Amino acid sequence: MAARYVGRAGLQSAEAALLDRYRADIAGRRILDLGVGGGRTTPALLRLSADYIGVDYSREMIEHCRARFPNVCLQVADARDLSCFPDRSFDFVLFSNSGIDAVDHDGRLRVLAEVRRLLSAGALFVFSSHNRNFPIPKPWDAQHFAMNPLRNPIRFGRRLAACPIGIVNYVRHARFAETRDEYCVSVDSAARYNLVHYRIGAAAQKEQLERAGFTDIVAFNLAGRPLAWSEAEISRADPWFQYACRRKA
Repeated sequence: MAARYVGRAGLQSAEAALLDRYRADIAGRRILDLGVGGGRTTPALLRLSADYIGVDYSREMIEHCRARFPNVCLQVADARDLSCFPDRSFDFVLFSNSGIDAVDHDGRLRVLAEVRRLLSAGALFVFSSHNRNFPIPKPWDAQHFAMNPLRNPIRFGRRLAACPIGIVNYVRHARFAETRDEYCVSVDSAARYNLVHYRIGAAAQKEQLERAGFTDIVAFNLAGRPLAWSEAEISRADPWFQYACRRKA
């Protein structure tokens, strides 16, 4: 899994749009990059501020990231417990790649509490999270094979070979599935159904952030366009949303 992420570079369209939109809140400020992984977001953030720290739960990912950026402050840390940093240590926190969805509900609330504690008054938090309304196909669904095998024989063959692996992984992880009024936990189709993610609708995410002490909450689609809450709440087109919010002053 680490090898899949090490070589990735560049921002997603929505991430680039948000960094541009909030440039004045980020440039020259104290930045915390949560879930830094292999350092995909590091160059873009360093261009905005040299006062940068990247952390990740995986020691292996941090070691890969240090090899790429030997002069950057990078360390192993759990987003649910960032006691290694004092209160109000940062002016901008980024948690990219829906990393916040990799913990359970109680862990997610601890992440939000820790981010709020670390931010200065009115400072910005940007993160992505899976959209509960986006339909996830089952590993045996026909849409996986909706292509002409004569035109794409190699790709079709790979999908055909991956199908039984996906089914095994899906069945193996199905016991972790959970459905609540506020959120659900489901097996993701990524990595051949080898990941389990927290998923939440836009309105519920807004309420969750407000309870955690955040304000000025905005949801963005994959292109980086801000959405009306009524639009975001019913959207089935975006597998995840980007959210931007501020610590209440």
